[in-house]
Amino acid sequence: MLTKRQKIADSQKSVALWFDDSKIKAVELRFAELRQLDPNKSMSEAEIAAMIRAVPSVRKEVMTRATEIIKDTLGENQQGAARRLSSRLASDAALKKLLR
Repeated sequence: MLTKRQKIADSQKSVALWFDDSKIKAVELRFAELRQLDPNKSMSEAEIAAMIRAVPSVRKEVMTRATEIIKDTLGENQQGAARRLSSRLASDAALKKLLR
């Protein structure tokens, strides 16, 4: 029979294979929040995986912020141009490579 510590270690191994390093801080903060609410709460692998998936990627966060800046800079009457610029940034291969 596995101990609680062994179960956690095994769970971390399976999750760590695909865990994006850029999400570590956000997931750690969420775990801390949950621990404050209920120190004895345990989470299944599925719950942990869902929490990790819910954290947006750095690329997505950068694109969201860039789109906001473009829209603010161009103004309300240039929303078509703002969409085209945002789309161009999102599809740029060099930018994608930098944001991996």
